[in-house]
Amino acid sequence: MDTRLKRLDAGDLDGIVLAAAGLERLGLLAGLEAAGRLEFLDALKMVPSPGQGCLGIQCREADLDTRAWLLELDDPPSRAAALAERALLAALGGGCHAPIAAFAHVTDGAPPRLQLLGLVVSLDGRTSLRESSDGPIEDPTTLGVRVAQALFAAGAGPILGIAGVVEPE
Repeated sequence: MDTRLKRLDAGDLDGIVLAAAGLERLGLLAGLEAAGRLEFLDALKMVPSPGQGCLGIQCREADLDTRAWLLELDDPPSRAAALAERALLAALGGGCHAPIAAFAHVTDGAPPRLQLLGLVVSLDGRTSLRESSDGPIEDPTTLGVRVAQALFAAGAGPILGIAGVVEPE
């Protein structure tokens, strides 16, 4: 990250997109913000890849002590969001190279609900399909599949076929 910021300072770049968490971890966020050199991108406008920002931890199934300790790290709303995004990606047949984006988040309200935005973009960027829905936090997979079905109904199949993700229609 330091190298990219130096290139920006040297005028080699007009701008760069970096993770705010990385800038904060390096102690650079406050300085860039104070200097007016920082703009946060809204995840509903600049939709990330499915699962972006999620952290997965694995351990041996038989290691009950470690599993109990890791349970303390679990954040159920974050897990639900990740599961909805992954369900959308799987239902669309995509992988890490597919032109698919997704952002799930928990809405305020009583009870809170999980909202999912899905996006499929043609390789040339000329066609962009956006669909969203919400559902109970307890059923993120159904939500992901529902948004994927709406994207297919809106014409995602041919776009994903050209991208080599699914068989062209």
